[in-house]
Amino acid sequence: MNQLIEYQYFGPVISFVMASRCSNIILEQCEHWQKMSFRNRCQILTANGVVNLTVPVVGGRNQRGPTAGVAIDYGQPWQQQHWRSLESAYNNSPFFSHYADGLKPIVFTPFEQLVSLNRATLAWILLALKWPHQILQTTTFERTATANTPDCRGRFLPSNRLGVPLQPYQQVFEKPFEANLSILDLLFNLGPLAGLYLAQNQKLTLQHIETTV
Repeated sequence: MNQLIEYQYFGPVISFVMASRCSNIILEQCEHWQKMSFRNRCQILTANGVVNLTVPVVGGRNQRGPTAGVAIDYGQPWQQQHWRSLESAYNNSPFFSHYADGLKPIVFTPFEQLVSLNRATLAWILLALKWPHQILQTTTFERTATANTPDCRGRFLPSNRLGVPLQPYQQVFEKPFEANLSILDLLFNLGPLAGLYLAQNQKLTLQHIETTV
């Protein structure tokens, strides 16, 4: 079974709960750009609460073209800002130091296109999870997915992050649990147990999605 989903920048935990029951991930590259999504942002937990890390794109809010053609805007030092935020938020987490050396080159590679960056982040996540999933991509845009392919395109957004029930796990800061943050939050806090957590949340997540479709 394949999962069909949009390109995401270190996507939310729920995306990987869904992917954990699939063998391949198909990335939608033939859609038109959509704002206010995880395509160019992820959410992490800091001492000041949940923070968005946003990759600026050429055209900004006026971007209207195909997602595959969206270029990253290097007019501001977003890479340094993202890395400093990750270090500040997770330096005291159990597994940040374990992943940092492999993650940092991904963040600082000067990819021209956003989809190239997002594909690289996904490949790194799959490696960290030790998943054998293949990364595929669409060649044409289809409004409905083929049989046996869960269609997750546009389903998970920053605006509905808290709408999916997930089991709590220990986070860095002693405050109410913040569910469904970036997969980085899960990896930095649970390390090798992240894959087990994702699998354990399948039933709960699927029940919720089936009742809200």
